[in-house]
Amino acid sequence: MPIMTRSALIVALAIVTVPAVVLHARPSAPAPTASVAEVGDDAAGSAAPAALRDLTTLPTLDGAQTWINSAPLDAAALKGHVVAVDFWTFLCSNCQAALPYVRQLDADFRGKGLVTIGVHTPELAPERDLANVRKAVTRLGVTYPVAVDPEFTIWNRFNNRYWPSIYVFDKTGKLRYHWDGEGDYAAQRALVAKLLAE
Repeated sequence: MPIMTRSALIVALAIVTVPAVVLHARPSAPAPTASVAEVGDDAAGSAAPAALRDLTTLPTLDGAQTWINSAPLDAAALKGHVVAVDFWTFLCSNCQAALPYVRQLDADFRGKGLVTIGVHTPELAPERDLANVRKAVTRLGVTYPVAVDPEFTIWNRFNNRYWPSIYVFDKTGKLRYHWDGEGDYAAQRALVAKLLAE
């Protein structure tokens, strides 16, 4: 039996133990596709995944079990505002890593015309309990409106597949940006600022 050198053992352990950043996908979701950065003038552009090409405007937000931090919001009433919709769930480590950036985006631009909406769609059984969701919203410092979506009603309307995912709509309700997973935070901030200035 070959004996592993100490350095080979360290490299092998590092490969096994270093966690990869992965997207949390709903079990029935297809394999991840490339995320779309700024969608631009053609939301049905060839770079967009097929399901996203069908989403060009802010869908209706009805169908949530309840709303936290807000009365129910209506897509039509949001015209004139830039809207960021963040799909998340409180036990998802990737969502927890992205959440400080979503909170900061909201804090920096809320008074300037941005409406941030969290859509809490559960991945695990404890996340289906409304009391747990309310506690998590408080514990995690989420102050913007949260639609509680345990039946995946809003999720399906967006053709969403992953946690976390963020969508940004301009003042007319047109989809201008979509990103699955962590990252691209500077681009999100720059785009929100640009859309607010339009």
